[in-house]
Amino acid sequence: MLRDWLVHKYDKKRIKLVRNIASGVMKAQNKVATSNASPTVKALVSNCLRLMAPSLRHFPLVGYETGSTPVSTLAPETRFVTEPPRLIGADASRTGGIFPATMARLFSGAEVYSAGSAIIHSKLIAVPALYLDRPDLLISDGTFLLSQKEGWGIAHCPSPEVMPSGVGLFASGASNWYHWLIEILPAALLAEGLPNEFDDFPFLVPEGSLKHQTFRDSLALFTKQRQVRALPPSRQIKVEKLIHIDGVVSGPMNLIAGKWPVASDYSQNGDVLLRYRAAMLERLGVTEAKPHRRIFLARGHGRRTYNQDELLAIAQGYGFEAVYPEQLSFREQVETFASAEMVMGPSGAAYANMLFCQKNTRGLTWLLPQYAGFCAYSNLANVVGMDLRYLFVTPHTPIKSSFNAYSAAYTLESDRFSEALRQMNLG
Repeated sequence: MLRDWLVHKYDKKRIKLVRNIASGVMKAQNKVATSNASPTVKALVSNCLRLMAPSLRHFPLVGYETGSTPVSTLAPETRFVTEPPRLIGADASRTGGIFPATMARLFSGAEVYSAGSAIIHSKLIAVPALYLDRPDLLISDGTFLLSQKEGWGIAHCPSPEVMPSGVGLFASGASNWYHWLIEILPAALLAEGLPNEFDDFPFLVPEGSLKHQTFRDSLALFTKQRQVRALPPSRQIKVEKLIHIDGVVSGPMNLIAGKWPVASDYSQNGDVLLRYRAAMLERLGVTEAKPHRRIFLARGHGRRTYNQDELLAIAQGYGFEAVYPEQLSFREQVETFASAEMVMGPSGAAYANMLFCQKNTRGLTWLLPQYAGFCAYSNLANVVGMDLRYLFVTPHTPIKSSFNAYSAAYTLESDRFSEALRQMNLG
């Protein structure tokens, strides 16, 4: 056991060292590429730098459809509606479009990383179509896909572990409940429609996701006919035959400093999400009775701290009860949201559970004003027929990027909160 622990520690340090060297070489290559040196000098220096980090790959960024083989259409194209956060008292501002058909695609010799969305194959780096020709949007994960710029990506590809086959249930944000439940796991339902020749392909799931009981319980609803294989968190994997299923929700993971979400970057296949919702309720045996609970989504950790106790005390005067989703089992979370007549709390991953709310459930949430174009939760609310309203909060320090926003402390003034509750006629 001690030997295994020492080997694990050594591997982690070795991988971190190699990654740091690769990252340094990448930065040096970027400086050379933007310098005033002649093309010959640039090529010479670049080749020398590559010798220092032979595991770096500099390939074009393409969509998943390039170089892969379509094997099945799992959901037809459909119309979608996008709505930015709607303030209390404001009218809805909705736009729409066509969400493309959802395809299953076969990649051969695909190199992947459990916490990333990039797939390297045939000297190409495949990423979601949203990120192509969009320098303001970031899908790089800092470990596998290190950089993206001007249509090219730089990836760190050391000798990977090889797996024969699998159906991918991984992407950027796989350890976050929203990204897992809404963006990644729907592929498990769609995989039930794959041709029979892929029945023995296991689900490939990040080891980090499988550490959480709620993630495992949600996945278990779709594994009756398919095995699960864990993807290690610290190294890349080469899958000889990989089935990738298009996402049914699209929205940016992160943005460069100074850029903020815009409504036009968000879309979803509501038809698939409703099928997915119905399948989970049925398989859990959860029946929908008349909703009656008023729940306040409380947080027990220190990230994005705010005046929670003050607001909770006000909300309790209107019949709200504090609910800590991270303390509930998956079934309990589903039952809690399905029984809610109103949901209230700060914008965050727990709102993924709105998927289980009933039609006409009401909601109130709050977020930074920089996220006035962030539509992930407002779109999900529209899919299930929920009436979700927003307030903007006051951050304690300047917010310069989406990375800052992730942990920013803020205040929601109690008088504004109380007035919002009065306007919502909660009695």
